[in-house]
Amino acid sequence: LDLSNFNTAIVSDMSLMFGSCSTLSSLDLSNFYTKEVRDMSYMFSRCSALTTIYASDKFVTSKVQAGENMFSACRSLKDYRDSKTAHKYANYKTGYFCKLVGKNGDEKIGATGETLATDNLALDDNKDFVAYEPFAAKAASYSRTMKEGTTWATLCLPFEVSLDGQNFRTFKLLSADDVTETVELEEIEGSIEAGTPVIIKMNNGETTLSISEANKEIAQKVVSAADGNYQLQGLYTKKVFDKSADDNCYIVKGDKLMNPAKLLENTNNKTVGSKPFRAYMVDNSTATAAGAKMFSIAIGGGTTAIDSLNTIADDNATYYDLQGNRLNAPQKGINIVKSGSKTMKVIIK
Repeated sequence: LDLSNFNTAIVSDMSLMFGSCSTLSSLDLSNFYTKEVRDMSYMFSRCSALTTIYASDKFVTSKVQAGENMFSACRSLKDYRDSKTAHKYANYKTGYFCKLVGKNGDEKIGATGETLATDNLALDDNKDFVAYEPFAAKAASYSRTMKEGTTWATLCLPFEVSLDGQNFRTFKLLSADDVTETVELEEIEGSIEAGTPVIIKMNNGETTLSISEANKEIAQKVVSAADGNYQLQGLYTKKVFDKSADDNCYIVKGDKLMNPAKLLENTNNKTVGSKPFRAYMVDNSTATAAGAKMFSIAIGGGTTAIDSLNTIADDNATYYDLQGNRLNAPQKGINIVKSGSKTMKVIIK
C-alpha cells in the first residue's frame, strides 16, 4: 500500500484501519501524524502476515483512549506476544514498530530499540546505500568480486572494518604531487574507521573482498580524507563522472589515478561510472585544469608504476635532474628518465 500521501493530521479514529488485511506483509506509516487520534483499537488486528511496520516519531499515542487489541493476532511481528497487543506497543523503542533509517537499494532499512539498531545490514556492490540517520547493525557485511589481475582498488564502507586477517593492505592518501605526477600513500594498521575512504592493494592472486563485522555503528556520512588541494572522497552510491565537467576527479585504474578525460581519451564515451562503496580523488585547487592527467600510485615515495620500475633498470635509459643536467645514474629525489620515445619522472628514496 502506498500511504505516502495520506494526511492524518486531524484524524481522530483509526480503529480497524487495517483490520483483517491478512496478506499484507509490510506497512510504511512514516508519514502518519497521529497527535489527534483517540481510538486505535484493532488497528492492525488479524494482519497475520504482517512482519514490518515502519513509523516515525510523528506516530504518537498521547491522546489514545481506546487502544485495546491494536496488534491482536499479528503473529508474524517480531517478538509478538498475545499479552502485548495494546497501543502501548505502537513504538519502535519497546514495541512492534521499526524506524525507517535508510535504504539498501530498493530495500528499506528498519531499526528498533532505545539505541536504534537493525539486525542485519548486507551491502550489495550493485545497490546504493543511503542512511537517513546514524544507527547500528548487529551484523554488517559487504562483498565484491574483482576483475582478474586487479591490484589497486578503493573502498568506503559505512561501518568500521578490522584489518586482521584481510586479504588486502589498506592505505590513506598521504600527498599528491603535480610535479612528479604521483600520489603517496601511508599504510593503515588496525582498522578502517566507519565512512573513511581508502585505497587498497589486493594480495597476490586475491580477487574477492568478503567483509563481515558484528555490532557496528553505521556512519550516515562519508568522512572525507583531505591533503592540501587533494581529497579522497568516498561513495555510498553510484556516481557518473563527466569527461569535461569532472576533469578534477581521479579514479583508480590499474596502478594509476586517472581523470575521466584520460580514461576516455581513446573512446567516444563522454562519461565513466563508479559503483557504490568506492572512492575517488578530487583536486580542489582553483588552478585551471591542464588537460588529461594521471597520477602514479606510490607507497612512501616509491612509485609502483610498472613502466617506471622497468625503465629505471634499463641500461639504455638516460637520466637527468630537474634542471636538465645529465646524470651518470639515477639519484635520490626526482629523476627525469628517457628511454627510447618514453620520458617520465621517477622518485628514488
